[in-house]
Amino acid sequence: MYVDQMRAGLDMEATVAEAIATALSGSAAAGTTVDPAGTISISGRDVPVRQYCSWFNFKGSDQQKKVKVLSGGERNRLNLARTLAGAGNLLLVDEPTNEADVFFVQALEAAIQRFAGSTMVISHDRW
Repeated sequence: MYVDQMRAGLDMEATVAEAIATALSGSAAAGTTVDPAGTISISGRDVPVRQYCSWFNFKGSDQQKKVKVLSGGERNRLNLARTLAGAGNLLLVDEPTNEADVFFVQALEAAIQRFAGSTMVISHDRW
């Protein structure tokens, strides 16, 4: 799994919940709207899409924001959430702290600590 610093896979017209639901579904074609009120399976456990969004600090009305209006830090969090929805055993993160907000750094730290595989972080951040 690769979290790129350019966030190339984000659909600017989708809402946060739609962008995450599409990534979580794994089967949606590009441009297809996925029901963000549904549930997805993460490690064999059914989780509501909205709950998964909240794990990355997208709560309430933030889940209805269009991707195009998100700050750089919010887009980073969204990109991380979408990537971690996939199954993998190696996580590559390229310059994660560029345009990072506090919430993204916290989400990244928690995700790396919970990740069962190996993680490679490419960063100029000394921490």
